[in-house]
Amino acid sequence: MNAAEFTTFFRDVFPGLLRYLTRLTSPDVAQEVSAETMATIWRKGVKTPADAQGWLELRSLTYRVAEGHIRNSRRSSERQLRLKLKLVTTVGRDADPVPDIADAFVERAVSSVDLSVLDQDDRLLLALIVDGFSRPDIAAILECSEAAVKMRLMRARKRLRHSLVEEDESHAQQC
Repeated sequence: MNAAEFTTFFRDVFPGLLRYLTRLTSPDVAQEVSAETMATIWRKGVKTPADAQGWLELRSLTYRVAEGHIRNSRRSSERQLRLKLKLVTTVGRDADPVPDIADAFVERAVSSVDLSVLDQDDRLLLALIVDGFSRPDIAAILECSEAAVKMRLMRARKRLRHSLVEEDESHAQQC
């Protein structure tokens, strides 16, 4: 589907999709999910339907994709709620944390680093490490294996390190 056809499709489908999603969830979530749904349809490179039936099937597909995004949003909200409950009730903060780049980050008090460059999962993992949770504790909180926590932490550290290097380079260029 080319850009002009997608624009026409978007203008035709988006208002109804937004109304539908608003009935299912809050207006903010509906707006976010409807935009993500349309972006998904565009990214998938759906072929231009040949007839009216094809356009109806594409509209149907759009609503199914939106429902999937709603389910994902709800699962994410539920997971965050479970995590908050576990953080409140989990014992094990007394364990000595493994030295970590996140600790160095906090100790250096580098407040100018924009943590928004890290995704929510990375920020969560780094916050758990800084708060003193061990890998087994984090695995229990996130309901995953210790190996998964180790891999996620490695990736989060790498992205944080990359962010710190970029900030240092931009700071050096300004001086």
